[in-house]
Amino acid sequence: MHIPVKGHITKSFVLCLLLCRITSSGTTDYFILLFFLIRCARWVEQIIDFIEQVILSKEVRHPKIDNEDTEDINTNLSKKIHIVGNSVGAHLAAHIAYRRPDLVSSICLLNPTPVWGSKLPGWKGNLPAPVIPKAVGRYLFDRIRDLQTIEQFLEATYSRKEALTQELIHQIRNCTLGDGGHAAFASILWSPPLNVYEDGRKSNFQDCLSQIPCDCLLVFGKDDPWCKPAFAKNMLKALEGRRKDLYVVHRYVEITNAGHCPNHEAPQAVGHLVKSWVEAKDRSKKQLSLTGTATSKTEQQHKKFREEWGEHSVSEYNREEIKLGWVDRFVTSFM
Repeated sequence: MHIPVKGHITKSFVLCLLLCRITSSGTTDYFILLFFLIRCARWVEQIIDFIEQVILSKEVRHPKIDNEDTEDINTNLSKKIHIVGNSVGAHLAAHIAYRRPDLVSSICLLNPTPVWGSKLPGWKGNLPAPVIPKAVGRYLFDRIRDLQTIEQFLEATYSRKEALTQELIHQIRNCTLGDGGHAAFASILWSPPLNVYEDGRKSNFQDCLSQIPCDCLLVFGKDDPWCKPAFAKNMLKALEGRRKDLYVVHRYVEITNAGHCPNHEAPQAVGHLVKSWVEAKDRSKKQLSLTGTATSKTEQQHKKFREEWGEHSVSEYNREEIKLGWVDRFVTSFM
């Protein structure tokens, strides 16, 4: 994916560990997109290794370019990166920013899941799986990767059903046809959640967000039935609790007519937000407009984007402006 930034090309690395493929393209700046990642603790370590040994390595091979561009690349090799993650990828992105602030300039979290890992008894999730978890994983994995089940899951998470195609359903199914998927799924069920504290104290996603020392953009598909915008209220509260001497920015944006994967349902809107966020030196509201300029202090500006399956609008809100029903209050009280 190429994103033009001030006359040059941003280099992006797309990680999709479920597919076991890594692709890259471009020539200069760096950020990562993380989608549909499975295990957490080990994968955080793997992604950090990837950042250090591949993205920021001086031995990365680049296409032939002139001397001026070469100097620009060498300068950028020492820079921090921007991380963009969706769902569990956003969960991991936050933990990477917390663990290695020396590597991360900013994070953009698309519908981040606040919880990952069940920590079922009898096994810590390290592969190879024992007999019983392996059998349970195989049985459940075969049920979940059924084409009809995949379609039902996607219908629940996509706001625009027109964006949900049979090609996408079969692409997801094809990802599950390799060896070891059942064992990896079992590992999901038994693995413990990521923990912020090293002394054994339990922590949650909000504890992680409250200690991230970089700018953070939350982007939510408004119609996500799982990682609902209501969860953003707790996340914003955690971000507001960060140390004042860090001088970091946090923003929250909603995209209408988009569900759990706004990067697929509303790619133009997400592309606009990511480009604006990565390009900006000052990401405060006074300096960076993500939704356009309102004509008055009380008017909410909605920037609109059109895909082949319909229109999406982008709006920014403060924590106090996120309204919760009683069901949302009840559910988020456990997060």
